[in-house]
Amino acid sequence: MNARFQVQIEKDSVLKISGQRKRDMDRKDVSEVKYLRVERPVGHFMRKFNLPNNVDLDSLTAACQDGMLTIIVPKLPEAAPHQPRTFEVAVGTTFIKQ
Repeated sequence: MNARFQVQIEKDSVLKISGQRKRDMDRKDVSEVKYLRVERPVGHFMRKFNLPNNVDLDSLTAACQDGMLTIIVPKLPEAAPHQPRTFEVAVGTTFIKQ
C-alpha cells in the first residue's frame, strides 16, 4: 500500500493531517505483509489536533519513513518571568508636576 500525506496549519492553532491511502496490487509480496494494526485499509483520512500557543510554526517539519509519519513542532523559547520592580518613596516631600 502507498499513502500520500498533507500537513497543514489552520488558523495558526490547528494541525491538520490528511491524505489518501491506495491499495498496491502490483507488489509481489502483498500476501506476505502482516499488519499489527491498520486504522484505514484504503481511502481518505483526516485528523486535526489543537496546538498550544507557544509553538514555532515556521520551524515545523514532517517526514514519512517506513510507513511512520513523524511531525516535529518545536516550542518557542519561554519569555523571561515577570520581575517585580521596586521604587523608593521619599517621605515628607511633595510631588510637583511641571
